[in-house]
Amino acid sequence: MKIWDFFLFPVLFLIISRFYCQIILSWRFLQEQISIYNHRDCSIFILQIQNNI
Repeated sequence: MKIWDFFLFPVLFLIISRFYCQIILSWRFLQEQISIYNHRDCSIFILQIQNNI
């Protein structure tokens, strides 16, 4: 079970962070209407989170 938890946590965290990212993207897109630039920011943000873990 410990191995399962070890693999489950990063996957769950990734899903949550991407979902959170999509919300930010949608909100920013409505305000600024610059989707490509924000998407790049989002990817960098996710990569930084992964590196911190």
